[in-house]
Amino acid sequence: MFNTCLKKVRDLWIDFIENGHTRGNTNQPLGVGSDIVYFVSLLQIDSGFRMGEVLTSYRSRDYYLNSVDRTENNSYTYWEKRDGVWCLFMNWKGKESIVPITTKIRSWKQPKFDGVEVEPSSPRSKNKYWDTSLIDVCMKMFRESPFLFSSPNRRSNKLGHYSRTQYSNNVKYMLSTKGERSLGWEGYGIFSSHDFRDYFITHKLNSGMSIEDVSSITRNSIQTIQKYYLRMDYKGQLNRQKVLDETRKVLSKKEMDERKENRNK
Repeated sequence: MFNTCLKKVRDLWIDFIENGHTRGNTNQPLGVGSDIVYFVSLLQIDSGFRMGEVLTSYRSRDYYLNSVDRTENNSYTYWEKRDGVWCLFMNWKGKESIVPITTKIRSWKQPKFDGVEVEPSSPRSKNKYWDTSLIDVCMKMFRESPFLFSSPNRRSNKLGHYSRTQYSNNVKYMLSTKGERSLGWEGYGIFSSHDFRDYFITHKLNSGMSIEDVSSITRNSIQTIQKYYLRMDYKGQLNRQKVLDETRKVLSKKEMDERKENRNK
């Protein structure tokens, strides 16, 4: 899933470098459109975000501070660069966190956009390429608005973010079960955008990442991870059982008799 999203975003980025904003059909809005699912899903698989944390993220701290609906009790997220790395600053459901994004999008034509930093291939490389931060790609491919993932409705929702409802429908029809040309990701347990977060947590636990690190990255408590992921994770429990099996030793009757004799002595 990660590779599929990465390659799709890469292809869209390469087309954008060469042709700018385009539309698939004349009746579609100019820009990324429903392909937004590949950008948001990539971020979810990358770092275990909730869909809302990404989809409603402000483009910058200034945009957040100047938002008309900002209150002290609202959950919010915004993007800011630290030491050349884009980070998502979060205060979501009362939990604060900072999540850096290091994923790069490769192109074989140099992006020449103001404010976009690129990392070129080695001068000795035969095939020249340029790597661009995923967030810089999003900043350029989605039109300027208070939110990173701006609404395609430039007239009725010029300052808003992409619709949650429309995005959820796109996930179902393009990635999961409903669309005739969907990618069939229900086979990975993906039926809605929230399932990417569940997949991320389970995958990292099975890959050997500690509960403490998974808790820190996803902002889920250790108790929640133990309750909803570790105990109900079949593959993880099976692996733990195999480790437990290695601590067991089946003794022959002779060995058992010898141990019993030794205890009696």
